[in-house]
Amino acid sequence: MTSFNYGFLPPAEEDALHASRLLAIEERPFQRVTRRLLDRDSLLRTVPAQLPSPPPEGEDQDEIVSDQNISDNDAQRRQTFLEEVLLDFANLESSITRIQLIHDSNKRERDRYAEAKQKIEKVSRKVRESTLELRTSLVEAQKVLQLRKGYDELALKVLADKKLKSREEASEDVAMLI
Repeated sequence: MTSFNYGFLPPAEEDALHASRLLAIEERPFQRVTRRLLDRDSLLRTVPAQLPSPPPEGEDQDEIVSDQNISDNDAQRRQTFLEEVLLDFANLESSITRIQLIHDSNKRERDRYAEAKQKIEKVSRKVRESTLELRTSLVEAQKVLQLRKGYDELALKVLADKKLKSREEASEDVAMLI
């Protein structure tokens, strides 16, 4: 079975990865604004059919009314275009704000994870040191236990000997000698 190494990327590679990784939902507001402003049909790129100027004198009223309707229609188109562009920019702004908030949140999470990692490493070090101390004390305790078992065996041999008198008898004999 093959083992994969999922280590950290070098910082430059990681930054390049994050920079090139805009999600489709994050790109849409930017694409809408650029399409609306730079598209062939954009009002910014279309040249007006007639420059605004005062109406010439001596024209009849029908032409003036039709020109006024055309200019009203053009003004309405421009107003609609302005509102749509403002909405697209508001959408783009909210998208940029959301991306910035996510970025800030991710940074806080990375900092929190780094702190947690340091705490865990510190506790791990303490546990290792404690384990070493406990192992040495266990070895010492096992030596003491072996000594005690040896003493117990010797005591059993001494107490099992029938030639020896009990403690009371020995103390009576000592008392008689004095």
